[in-house]
Amino acid sequence: MKTSLVIHIASLGQDGALHARWCLGDAMGQVRHQGIWAEGQDLSLPVGAGIERAIILLPSSDVFVRQVRVPAKSDREARMAIPFVIEDYLATPLEETHISVGDKIDAQGTRWVFAAAQALVARWQDFIQSLNIKPVYVLPDAMALEGHGGDLTVVAHENFALYQAPAADLFAYVARIAAAKAGEGASDADETAGEAPALNAPLCGGFELSLGDMALPSLGAALAPKRLLISHDINPALIVPGPEPVALKRMANPDLAASAARLPSSVLGLMPKVFGAALSARIDWAGLAKPWILAASLSVLAGISYLGFSVFEGFYYQSRTQAYRTASEQAFRTAFPDVNNIRNLRAQLRQRVGTGSAQSGAQFLDLAARLQTLLSDIDTITIQSLRFDGQSGDLRVSALYSDFSDFERLRAAAEGQDLVLVDGGARQSSAGISGDFTVRRR
Repeated sequence: MKTSLVIHIASLGQDGALHARWCLGDAMGQVRHQGIWAEGQDLSLPVGAGIERAIILLPSSDVFVRQVRVPAKSDREARMAIPFVIEDYLATPLEETHISVGDKIDAQGTRWVFAAAQALVARWQDFIQSLNIKPVYVLPDAMALEGHGGDLTVVAHENFALYQAPAADLFAYVARIAAAKAGEGASDADETAGEAPALNAPLCGGFELSLGDMALPSLGAALAPKRLLISHDINPALIVPGPEPVALKRMANPDLAASAARLPSSVLGLMPKVFGAALSARIDWAGLAKPWILAASLSVLAGISYLGFSVFEGFYYQSRTQAYRTASEQAFRTAFPDVNNIRNLRAQLRQRVGTGSAQSGAQFLDLAARLQTLLSDIDTITIQSLRFDGQSGDLRVSALYSDFSDFERLRAAAEGQDLVLVDGGARQSSAGISGDFTVRRR
């Protein structure tokens, strides 16, 4: 079962130090291991945990969250416009604010936007930079609450109150998508996180419990909830003080980290990439390599055996770390169990699969590694398949774009890598914009 590493960063304490609770949770919300991680310490995780992704929960009291609808022609235009759309609502000057914009969640250009003080984001990034896990998803902790259909959810968490309006309920969003796919709900066009609310409407956030007497009445006045879901530490009379009837339901204080582990990556991927696209992207090399085996016309056994090593060798030459060297040796031993002593991986590989195959493999690795470098800075392109033509030495790529301009951005970036990208055409599909292109050395 998929295991997620969830790191729940707390708001800065009185001593100004960062600390976080971490846990390993599965898709059912079961916590297997947990602990505390403090700034300046190494994160010690259980050996063989099988972690497939990391989820960083940020303190909602420090993050501005909104949905913004910008019908721009491209993602670049939207990202340029959004800071000026939200500027009047920020607590810090624009030049001191780190603004992150997510992918489009509907055809009208609605996007999630997170904003926080630049200095604080830099502290968070330094804190997690030692993680050797991809992909990394980020969201404010209040978005890990389950609203269960309430108009307003308010819970106490440590010394803070976290609140969530329906538009920020990601679990309800997952349920709507599942219903739509089963034919029970809306069409594909309606598979969004809901209509983008007015910009000044509170979606989710947090504040110190000591400020509840002032903050809760304002929250109730802004949302006028008829269905209220609160923990036992929250006084409902502060939220709805008048005689208006309200359906009230109490809930236990939730385990936000365990809840976050249950969220699917498809939904977490819509969230803004606060710490950059490189941490959020991961190419499925094993899946992408299958078409290359066929295209290269290698024998089935030799091709698969060589490819198993090539995947890890590509990673090794990208990162030059001992971890990938060890993985390469393990893959080689798996492919060739009769080998007892590994002295020179590349020489032994050529001996096993033949000179021609190794040469083609080197060309494939070179082009694939260069392509990965390009994509690390462009988070709007998703690779679907790679096919290597052994005769021409070209790498043929099928990908999904978020906008027709994405390929031009990639082609411009390729010039600095001495690569030539030849457009093979693009078309609108149900999954997005599907495009094909060829990568070759200049």
